[in-house]
Amino acid sequence: VEYSYTSPEGCNKTITKPVQIADKPIITFVGLDNQYCTDITAFNLQATPSGGTFKVNGSPATQFNPSALSTGTYVIEYTYIDPADATCFNSATKSIEVKKAPVLVWQNVDNKYCIDNNTTINPSVSIVYNSGATEVQTPDTLSFNPSTKGVGNFTLSHTVTD
Repeated sequence: VEYSYTSPEGCNKTITKPVQIADKPIITFVGLDNQYCTDITAFNLQATPSGGTFKVNGSPATQFNPSALSTGTYVIEYTYIDPADATCFNSATKSIEVKKAPVLVWQNVDNKYCIDNNTTINPSVSIVYNSGATEVQTPDTLSFNPSTKGVGNFTLSHTVTD
């Protein structure tokens, strides 16, 4: 920056001052989805550059815990102040929707079978969707016969997207 002055007597004087103008920090949320279901446990909030502060709906936070929240929209705010220049800061917000997770219940399957049980087991899954609608699914991929499966521990898995 430069300033020149001419006095009423006609004397000129110029003064200069170097000034640096820094760009605002660019904030990026890390690993934060747009929606979560109520069966997701707490996780740490992360953003770059690191070292800033988070708020969830205006309250200070370091974690987001969908399993402890009601359904609805939550605003995550991150503010970063450059430690080298406190006048250079930025903040960003992201809206996150928390939705109720569907309820799944196994049917027609026990926790334990004897190896000599030569019956095909056809488990099903009872599903209660967020809308309140219910459905029973019996996927062929879950069927098994204990006598041919062999001795051991096995995990049955079924995924539902609501």
